[in-house]
Amino acid sequence: MLFTILLAVILSIDCLGVGLAYGMRHVVLPWYGRVIISCCSGIAIAVSMCLGRLLEGIIPGEQIHLFGESMLVCLGVFFLVRSIMELRKERVEELCTDETDSACVSETPLFQWRVPGLDVMIKIMNNPQHADLDHSGQINSKEAVWLGFALAMDSFGAGVCIALMGFSVLWVSICTLSFAFLLVSAGYIWGGRAGEVPQYRKLNLLPGIMLITLGMIRILFI
Repeated sequence: MLFTILLAVILSIDCLGVGLAYGMRHVVLPWYGRVIISCCSGIAIAVSMCLGRLLEGIIPGEQIHLFGESMLVCLGVFFLVRSIMELRKERVEELCTDETDSACVSETPLFQWRVPGLDVMIKIMNNPQHADLDHSGQINSKEAVWLGFALAMDSFGAGVCIALMGFSVLWVSICTLSFAFLLVSAGYIWGGRAGEVPQYRKLNLLPGIMLITLGMIRILFI
C-alpha cells in the first residue's frame, strides 16, 4: 500500500505545480475544475494500466515485473532529462533581453499541428497556463478537461509500467485521483497566498527522480 501511495504522489506532482502557477497568477480555478482535473488523472491512469494488463500475455510471467520496473526507471530518466532541459530553456528566456539576439529561444514552433484538438493538447502540455483558452482569467469546465488530460498524458506510460509491476488498477487509480485533487488544491491555495515562488518550477524534477528511485528499489530489494 505504501508503494501505491508513493506512486500516486509521483503521478500527481504536476498538479501541485499547476495549482501553484494558477494561484500565483490569480487565475480562478474553481472546485469543480479541480475535481475534473483529478478525475481525468484517475481515468487516464486506469486506462493506461488496463493496457499494461493486456501486455502481460505477451511478456513471460517470470520476467514481466522486472520489465515493468526497468521501464519505470527508463521513464524516470526521460522525465528528469526533459525537466532539466525545460529549466535551462526557461533560464535562457529569462536572461534574454534582446528579442533579436540569436541566443534567444524562439517561440515559433518547428511544426504547425493541423489535427483538430491535438495542437491545443500539445500547447497545454508544453505550458499548462495556456489552458485558459478564452483568456477570461478563469478555468471553466471545458478548459479543465483539456488541462486534466494534458497533465495525465505524461503519466500514461508510467501507468503501463506500474500495471506490469503487479499493482492494483483500482487502488492506484483511486489514490491518483485523490492526490491529484489534494495537490492541485494545496498548490492553488499556497500560490494565492505566497505570491511569486520562483523555485516552484524545480518541482518538475521530482517525478523523474522519484520514479528512478522507486524502480531501483523494486529491482534491487523486492
